[in-house]
Amino acid sequence: MPSVHELNFAGFIVRGRLSPLSKSLRFFPNLLSLKLRELNIDEHDLHGLLESFQFVPNLQMLSLYNNPLGHAVTSVVPHIINLKELRLLWITNTGYTEEELNYIQDTVQHVLPELKIITERN
Repeated sequence: MPSVHELNFAGFIVRGRLSPLSKSLRFFPNLLSLKLRELNIDEHDLHGLLESFQFVPNLQMLSLYNNPLGHAVTSVVPHIINLKELRLLWITNTGYTEEELNYIQDTVQHVLPELKIITERN
């Protein structure tokens, strides 16, 4: 079976239905890029996804662009700091506050100084 290096899901509503994808990440250990853009995912979907990150240790790019996560976006922190290869986190238009963004940037970049976080401010 060929290695999958990039998964790109964009532009449809999966609210409450992302679990099958999250559970299948264990079959993609060589995944480098995961783009979940404009899917309208919710906090429950995000939690399941974050639990699956242990199966994609080589992930280099994660895009959560344009998903209404609000304060839930901060829950990515304990999971992505274990992704030592992660170089790009795209959280533009996810509904975080300035305080939440500062928390994400300060905490994550302390552990992963090479990581670039793309936000509304970039």
